[in-house]
Amino acid sequence: MRIVSLLTLMILLQTAAVLGQPSNRENLMIYLDCGQCDGNFIKQEIPQVNYTLDPLRAQVHVLVSVQGLDSGGRIYLFEFIGREKFEGDRFSLEILIDPQNTNLERNEKIVNALKAGLVVFVAQNGESDRVQVTLPALKPVVPSGVESTTEGNLEDEDLPGGFFNQWIYDIFSNLTGIRKRTGAPSTLGMEAT
Repeated sequence: MRIVSLLTLMILLQTAAVLGQPSNRENLMIYLDCGQCDGNFIKQEIPQVNYTLDPLRAQVHVLVSVQGLDSGGRIYLFEFIGREKFEGDRFSLEILIDPQNTNLERNEKIVNALKAGLVVFVAQNGESDRVQVTLPALKPVVPSGVESTTEGNLEDEDLPGGFFNQWIYDIFSNLTGIRKRTGAPSTLGMEAT
């Protein structure tokens, strides 16, 4: 009898512990359909949603298509397609990835686009208290006819190291002479980029 009541108590305590844990069921369930995205990076940067491998289980299907540009860059088109309780909600975002962007910069732009697109669905999912939106500060717009105090400033503080550090320098030098003893031409060249 003691063993049965001890076993029953253990089962009740385990059940209470499982029920007391926070459930992830209220999190948004998304299916990310992107062959050129770093899924691991995205999951690390956006852990607030659940990811599924089955598009039929998703509440939001994120379809990403990529188009190459002649410049070497790419345009990523994100289509957010609502399913289940979000049926009928559909919109798209487009971002440009420059060819000189590193993989990290590309991944960060993709994550930012995903966050921007998912914020509407997360808020509609009853999780608006978990949504925090941060927008970068914009530079002030100087109306026409008003002189700007920063125009022509060669030590622009927005540029690391000042204005001239953004220039590309190409220096070439060549010195030609004739040796006195042998009479043969001698050339000394120097090049810097």
